Amino acid sequence: MAEEKIEVMYSEEEVNARIRELGAQISADLKGEPVKLVCVLKGASFFACELAKRLTVPVYMDFMYVSSYGNGTESSGNVRITKDLDAPIEGENVLIEEDII
Repeated sequence: MAEEKIEVMYSEEEVNARIRELGAQISADLKGEPVKLVCVLKGASFFACELAKRLTVPVYMDFMYVSSYGNGTESSGNVRITKDLDAPIEGENVLIEEDII
């Protein structure tokens, strides 16, 4: 069996540098105001945590779990919320981290 090679598109250093840039830009845009970072589980969780570490404003995290696949491998087109937010977000600065769209 032939050994498969994985092509690295961006180095870890490049990814970290870009996340730092995003954290700095978001923090500057918020001008010290807190932000609620809403992570849509599961795929976005690692990125959301890395970004949260680089924000210089107060960060509050909450999580949602949504699915449109059911038991299959193709989207049904119907989105189900299986875990909703724990706290309301009305009137807050909200940043949604997700990997679906």
